Amino acid sequence: MLYRNSIVVLVLSLAAFLAGCGKGGGEAKPAAEQAAPGNPVVKLTAAQVESLGIRSAPAEKPSAGEYVVIQGRVVPPSGRRASVIAPFPGRLVADAGGLPIVGRHVEQGQSLGWVEQLLNATEALHVGERRIALAAEIERARREAEQRGRDLERARKLYEGGVIALKQLQQAELDSHTAGTRLEEAQKAKAAYDGLDKESAGPRRVELRAPISGTILEVAASAGQQVDPSKPIFDIADLSTVWVEARVFEEYAGRARDARQVRIVAPADPDTVYTGRFVSSTRQVDAASRTEGVLYAVENRGGRLALGSFVEVRLPGRERRGPAAVAEVPAGAVFREEGVSAVFVERQPRVYERRIVETGQVERGRLVILKGLAPGEPVVVTGAATLRSAQSLGSKVE
Repeated sequence: MLYRNSIVVLVLSLAAFLAGCGKGGGEAKPAAEQAAPGNPVVKLTAAQVESLGIRSAPAEKPSAGEYVVIQGRVVPPSGRRASVIAPFPGRLVADAGGLPIVGRHVEQGQSLGWVEQLLNATEALHVGERRIALAAEIERARREAEQRGRDLERARKLYEGGVIALKQLQQAELDSHTAGTRLEEAQKAKAAYDGLDKESAGPRRVELRAPISGTILEVAASAGQQVDPSKPIFDIADLSTVWVEARVFEEYAGRARDARQVRIVAPADPDTVYTGRFVSSTRQVDAASRTEGVLYAVENRGGRLALGSFVEVRLPGRERRGPAAVAEVPAGAVFREEGVSAVFVERQPRVYERRIVETGQVERGRLVILKGLAPGEPVVVTGAATLRSAQSLGSKVE
């Protein structure tokens, strides 16, 4: 109600201004003038344009056909992402060129850095103690093996003299073999610990290499920092092809699934049009938003599509039929008057010409113009109703 009263006040003020122009002999001419037969114009001051909220915008070129615009988001493709994890706790060491940074491209197998491990004092003490214990065990096993060897020689002599049975000789042979096996096992265990004891004197290092070719998305540690297998150090993704994830309203879901290819435009780079190839859909409509999820694969030329950025997904539609369109304008810019459609074209600053046009169908909230208007002509998109009132009042004054 308040908005309607404001419009009435503005129109009455404009009427008073136009009436004053008609009475004063030296003042401006009446507001309604003929630019061409049947095309009156309305002239306003800068203050009136501002107070009435009149705004113009260029008429656009007609699109090739109807399409539906939905919002999408760029996400990394499945199966083309990998993480690099430390094989054991240690310190991250960089190569001579430093650690790779976020956004840097790496090739599969390329060195990313090293993980270096040093045994702490407790671990080193444990290794030493275990090494001593194994040495003692080897000594016991050696003495037992020597004793079992002497027992075996004695048993053979007794068996040859007919003093003992064959079974006793075989038992002596088994005891000697078992003692020898124990000695070998103890020696092997000590050798393994000797190797670990040597490693404890210096760092153990493992090189980290890129598992795939791609772009570094995240570096979770810096050179010299302690790392462990619980958290990835590098996150790498192949961004030569990305996915666009879109939520499509259910009335367009069938069209989104049937369209094997769609046009994709990033608002930050509207002149570049990408081709999206249908990958999959969730086949489920969200109860709250009444939308279905759809995925499109897009060749990321030059890596210009950044992960997480929003893009427009333009679903193809029916080709326009009937007369050829010449322009498109917002549906609110066109008004009906005496059985015809018309718009106001801003011929000069604050000079508006009433133009009769022939219209087509409404597409994407815009009205197709078939005749009477050219692309680029400034059309009043806000305040057309107020200008109609000004035109009518000016004609009465004239």
